[in-house]
Amino acid sequence: MEFKGLLQFTIPKNAKAFVVSDLGGNYDGLMQLLKSVDFNWETDFLISVGDLIDRGPNSLKLLKLFITEPRFYAALGNHEWMLVDAANETDPGVRSQKIRNWISKGGAWGAKVPNKKLKKVADSIVKNFYCAITVRFNDMPDKLIGITHADFPFKRWDAKTFANFDEYDYLALTCRRYRANSDPNYDYPVGGVEYTIHGHSRFERPTLKHNCLFIDTGEKESPTIVNIYSLLKTGEPGTACLTLNK
Repeated sequence: MEFKGLLQFTIPKNAKAFVVSDLGGNYDGLMQLLKSVDFNWETDFLISVGDLIDRGPNSLKLLKLFITEPRFYAALGNHEWMLVDAANETDPGVRSQKIRNWISKGGAWGAKVPNKKLKKVADSIVKNFYCAITVRFNDMPDKLIGITHADFPFKRWDAKTFANFDEYDYLALTCRRYRANSDPNYDYPVGGVEYTIHGHSRFERPTLKHNCLFIDTGEKESPTIVNIYSLLKTGEPGTACLTLNK
């Protein structure tokens, strides 16, 4: 499978930009968060750290929203990866095994989707999701935010690093927990960016490790949204983050 690598874009003046944590099919929770931050659907930007799908009741609804809504972008999560991997498997026995594995991790809804439709969903994910996203603001062009689903186990976030990536490196961005677990081999900040933002690893509240901010606070009851302009201006995750029901 060849997923899209790095997406880079600039937020224009007078627009806000937010990053939202793992949602796991929680469409209603996202709508509550957007209302709470006074999200402007005509001008503002929203970036997902991935894992839009599974466990919750509205996986397809969330996928459709992020694929069709202008200024909505998503990093590839491990749950989207599992969907794509299962849908594209041509060996019936192996495909059945991959589907069972996906179901065991919250993908039961996908087993009810006809094969042709599931393949279309997988193709849309491959076309529209990115393994990594870089965001900057028009009035702060040198202050970058890097976003992946799970991790960034590398020293610098820059073009040279990404140019040498292979599928296993992108898999690390999507599935690993080195920095979240305070692995001593990665006990240093990521160079080339002000912050990186990730989901995947559950914390009671948004947690900063060096300059890596982990925002998966529970997709069912307490997802988190981050005003990334506020994060850059204040350097205070507690000020920039809003967690539902907390």
